[in-house]
Amino acid sequence: MNITSAFAKPSIFPFQPEIMLSTIDKKYTTPKKARPSLPATPIMCKAVRRAQRAFQANPTHKKAEKAFQALERMAAQHEIDEHEKRGLEKALKMEKKKRQHGKRLNLLGEEDNGPQFFSPSRIQLARDFQASKKAAEEQKNAEKASKKAIATAARQQKEADKMERAQQRQTAAEEKRQKIAEKEAEKAIKEAEKTIL
Repeated sequence: MNITSAFAKPSIFPFQPEIMLSTIDKKYTTPKKARPSLPATPIMCKAVRRAQRAFQANPTHKKAEKAFQALERMAAQHEIDEHEKRGLEKALKMEKKKRQHGKRLNLLGEEDNGPQFFSPSRIQLARDFQASKKAAEEQKNAEKASKKAIATAARQQKEADKMERAQQRQTAAEEKRQKIAEKEAEKAIKEAEKTIL
């Protein structure tokens, strides 16, 4: 029963070519994909600028929502990039630490490529070398400090000279004003005497 109905449905048995051809001739139209109501989230700079212009022209809630989605996505990408950058910097620092080789202690201040053996005389030489090195360093620091003190003293002297010159200019201007006032007073006295006589 199942076999005969399976042959009868597509019109193979009993043979009915019209029914079979009518099923084949049906034109199937592919359904158009429904366009989404919202545009895709802008990611690239150009798309973000375009979305910004569209929002400025016609501000809607949907456009603002898309802008915030884009901002959230970019912030997440920025966080990921920062995390990767920090990881790479850490890896580089670790690699640099691995590549650093230990430096030989140069206690005597001479070229020494082989193993270093220290007898009591060599220990004394090393102590003397280190003492002279320390003394040279202290002398260098003292010279730096003296240069700094000299520069500070020179700067203070310059400031004092500047203030003194300003004071001299001020006293000279005061004296000039006083002389002008005295001359005007004498002139006024002479004019008063003329009017009396």
